[in-house]
Amino acid sequence: AGLFAEIDPGSGWSGGSFPNGFTEFNGGLYFEADNGSGGSQLFRLNADETIELAATINASGSANIGSIAAFNGGLYFAATDGVHGTELFRYNADGTHELVVDIRPGEETIELIPSMPDGPTETRQKSSTPTQLTAFNGSLYFQAQGGDLPQRELWRLDADGTLTEIIVDSGNLSSQPLGFTEFNGELYFKASRSLFKITADHAIETVIAQVAPGSGE
Repeated sequence: AGLFAEIDPGSGWSGGSFPNGFTEFNGGLYFEADNGSGGSQLFRLNADETIELAATINASGSANIGSIAAFNGGLYFAATDGVHGTELFRYNADGTHELVVDIRPGEETIELIPSMPDGPTETRQKSSTPTQLTAFNGSLYFQAQGGDLPQRELWRLDADGTLTEIIVDSGNLSSQPLGFTEFNGELYFKASRSLFKITADHAIETVIAQVAPGSGE
């Protein structure tokens, strides 16, 4: 084994390009990396083993790309473009990219030290921060925050652009679905300490319900 590519040659022994999120799309392998000059952006590894910057998502700084998935003829990922918060973007086969949806538009003021009364604050763009992007049976499933409460739920983006928030467990403030795994034609995932599955017709069923600690069940 050896070094395959040095994307940020000036980082030295303590730095690095931190490549992440490898996803095959349109004859290339796409991933997030930092080449030392433009922050975290979208890169492509070609079949001839050359590496190129695929797209500068945020021209003013790091795009903070995460959770990449190929879906509906494009490459979907969470990122910030410097104008919106961390939201859902799409990279097209022709090299263009676009914001798919701004789930949490607007600004919010954050307390930088919550435990300090009248402490420092910062105003920033709101973010839904999509994670766990998973394509299944013609739709893209992911976890995101839809409102101002820290409530992260299941979302589904259909091929026609329809976006739906799905409350998996109404008894919890935040179901936080994760671990999407396709098995036997269905998509399994964990939410609110229970196991669920999404069927081929996109119905959601409980596989193993949550058992309260100490219940003896």
